[in-house]
Amino acid sequence: MSFESESYDRFDEEEFFDEDAPEDLDDSPMMDCPNCSHSIFEDSEQCPICLEYIVQASSQPPTLLTKLIIWFLILSLILPAILFAVLFLVQQV
Repeated sequence: MSFESESYDRFDEEEFFDEDAPEDLDDSPMMDCPNCSHSIFEDSEQCPICLEYIVQASSQPPTLLTKLIIWFLILSLILPAILFAVLFLVQQV
């Protein structure tokens, strides 16, 4: 009995061909997982090794409007507290 038989070639390569898969995975951009340092694809949402989700850092700095809003919120909390403390101390005298 021969090793090569008809049942051995019952699957064609076309059955396993995925049209959506990239043609050459070697050219895909890679990065290191921030948690386990395993090499993963840059567009991965989750590391396949440690299963941690990858958080992409924002590459754009905050805009001027965002900075102004942050300062407005900080000052709107600090200034009333200072005013309240000063008025409370004046009443004590």
